[in-house]
Amino acid sequence: MGNKETKTAKTGDVAHSPKLKKADLEFLKANTTFDEETITEWYTEFLRDCRNGKLSPKQFMEVYQVICPGGEAKEFSRHVFRTFDKDRNGFIDFKEFLMAVNVTSSGTVEQKLKWAFSMVDIDGNGTIDLSEMTKVISAIQEMSGALTTVSAAAAGGGSEDAVDGPPSTPLPQPLSAHERAEQIFTKMDTDGNGILDEQEFVFGCLADSSLVQMLVVSGNWA
Repeated sequence: MGNKETKTAKTGDVAHSPKLKKADLEFLKANTTFDEETITEWYTEFLRDCRNGKLSPKQFMEVYQVICPGGEAKEFSRHVFRTFDKDRNGFIDFKEFLMAVNVTSSGTVEQKLKWAFSMVDIDGNGTIDLSEMTKVISAIQEMSGALTTVSAAAAGGGSEDAVDGPPSTPLPQPLSAHERAEQIFTKMDTDGNGILDEQEFVFGCLADSSLVQMLVVSGNWA
């Protein structure tokens, strides 16, 4: 899963698996951008990894670690899993999986940001507080490396050959998860009430492309 190119190559071990119910197929055709052939390919791959039709948190984390190598993805995968698991029953079924994949791969920027809002809204109460923002930012940093306020290239550093001339200006230290979350939160909380609703979150992200990159691309399964 997570790699569309592999979907038609591994069908032998699921040849006798049950077909997707017609009602579910019609629902997914009507509510995603995928056609019947693509949905069937996704379903075949889903059953290859989840023979009982349910994706567990452990399986999800293992797949996510493959998709996002080079970092610790366990904590972030928990947040993404919760966002996929719409009925909060502890498993992701195929409909939940493909609906989420559709948003993260084919949705508009605004749809993706609304999905990201659900991921950051850990308790599901419709608002985000600083503590929730901090937890998700921390998970993203663990997965993808510390976020810095400026890149080495933008600062003019990073060349090992530049040994002559005045010493380069030291790069800023990476922000902690709390510092980065507080920085983001303060910019978004336009009414200063200490919580973010969906509109504030979406508008805040749209005004800062780096936030779109950090919050949306991290959860993309396409």
